[in-house]
Amino acid sequence: MNQRKRANIIFGMGLGAMLGLVTVYHTSPDLYQGITENHLPSFNKIQELKELRNQKMKEQAERLKELNFDCGIINSIGQSSNRSRILNELDYQVKIDFENLNNGHMEQIIRRPVLNCLKGDDPYLTRIIKEEMMVRPTPKDINFDKPSTIVFTSRQGLDVAEMVYYNYEPGFFIEAGAGDCRATISADLESYGWTGLLVEAVPEFFSQCKQKKRNAWLVNTCLATQDKPHYMDFNLRSVGDFTIPDNPHIAYRAMQGFSGDQFSDNSIEMQCFPLVSLLYSLGNPTVNLFVLDIEGFELAVLRTIPWHKVDIEVLSIETDLAGKFQKDSSREAIIDIMVENGYTRFNHRDDFNILTGTNQNDMFVRNDVVKKRNVTQLTRPMNTINRPKKA
Repeated sequence: MNQRKRANIIFGMGLGAMLGLVTVYHTSPDLYQGITENHLPSFNKIQELKELRNQKMKEQAERLKELNFDCGIINSIGQSSNRSRILNELDYQVKIDFENLNNGHMEQIIRRPVLNCLKGDDPYLTRIIKEEMMVRPTPKDINFDKPSTIVFTSRQGLDVAEMVYYNYEPGFFIEAGAGDCRATISADLESYGWTGLLVEAVPEFFSQCKQKKRNAWLVNTCLATQDKPHYMDFNLRSVGDFTIPDNPHIAYRAMQGFSGDQFSDNSIEMQCFPLVSLLYSLGNPTVNLFVLDIEGFELAVLRTIPWHKVDIEVLSIETDLAGKFQKDSSREAIIDIMVENGYTRFNHRDDFNILTGTNQNDMFVRNDVVKKRNVTQLTRPMNTINRPKKA
């Protein structure tokens, strides 16, 4: 459970309370994205930005129409020696960017329709992601000789370290749903010598991520639910509210995520990229830990992964919101797809979520790693783990 998932309870006592429905926010107060009076922009500014965005989108549509643009044009280029140059020219001809105002923060939104026509492992796509979208790591100065122990703030990270990689050499992680990158699951592992990729879709959180000194690549995007890049509505307020049978009068509010029927006024259309595209952008490294925490749409992302093309050893997946917003999802469906692809499930210790009445996450270890590292279920957690000594 990362910082943005701590079960701080804020009771909304407005109209919902008068109707007998209390809202509980499933996040820490400092990360809640509600608009305060200090953040309220002027009406004129909001209208100005909307008009500019609509104008740019209209111009893009006209440009696409003039070029008779569709993905068939991309396919006709084939694998010629000029392919990259032709794609680049077409890409920049039709791409647009505009500003969006969210909670008083100005955000840059980019639409590149050419990229939506490319396969997830296309060389042009992966080059653009690395060179133009990713932020390079800013490594911290870590002294591996002192202190001799690391105190884990994340129980998920502690489980991965104790159950799989105890006294293991530094590894590589991907954390999707990294929040403000401050107290994530992977942050403790960086102290253990790891590096990786932090994926965060919310522009405001991503802006905060860039202020942190993390030894990891950063990218501001959503993980695709298709095998190619695509546009998808993303809600900057919340993916939605849900109730549980034991407390039908309490509405639990999830974090930001793909838009449902609620809070549509806070949605923007984002361009999402497949996990395989992000991995190939970084040379398709072995992923020792993939943390997937995207507010109930985990199964949709898992379905897009070409497991035979990637090397992912361990996953920690949020499962307690499965079925709440992606209606064809469930914890059982997530377990099934992981088992089908050669993984064994393990419990995260002390992971019960009082808001959903169940464990929040499940850990999956690839079967060959289970055998190689003799992975077994542990029941009693420790608070520290030995730090590797510097060679």
